[in-house]
Amino acid sequence: MIVDSPFSLPITAQEVAGIRLGDAESWVLEHLGVPISRQRATNTITAESLHYGSLLVHVDNHAVDLLMALDGYRGCTAQGIQVSTTYAELLERGIQLCFDLKRRAWILPEEPRIEIELADRIDTTNEFGENWVELLEDDDPKMTSFVASMTITRDQEPPAHH
Repeated sequence: MIVDSPFSLPITAQEVAGIRLGDAESWVLEHLGVPISRQRATNTITAESLHYGSLLVHVDNHAVDLLMALDGYRGCTAQGIQVSTTYAELLERGIQLCFDLKRRAWILPEEPRIEIELADRIDTTNEFGENWVELLEDDDPKMTSFVASMTITRDQEPPAHH
C-alpha cells in the first residue's frame, strides 16, 4: 500500500495516522513533526492537545491517551468508514451504529473502541465556527447525517452489552 501521508493511514481501535495509544509524545513529534498548535488542558498540568489539522493527539504524562480523526483525515476503518461518510452510505454497506449511553457516543458493535461522532449540517455556525450539530442518543439520524470525527482513547472499555 502506498501512502502519501500519515493522515491517509487506517483507523483502528489502537492507532490513527500511525500513532498508537500509549506512544511517547517525543515519538509523535518525531513522526508527525511540530503541531499546528498545542493547547494545555485546563483541568490538569500533565495533559495537552497537539493539533495537526485533521488529527488531534492528546497526551497525558507525555504518552498518547486519545487520538481523534477530524475533517480532512483520509484514512478509514476496516469497515470503510471515514470522516465525512454519510449515514446513507453506512446503511448501503449494511453498517449499523449503536449509541453507547455510558460513553455518550455512537459505536460500531463489531469495533466498540472507536467512537463515532455523527452530525447533521445546519444553516448557522455554532460557537466553534462549525455548521453542524452532534447527534446524541435521542436524535434520529437522517440519510444526510455524516461522520464528523472518530476517536479512540486508552480508557475506553468495550460495552458489555449493546
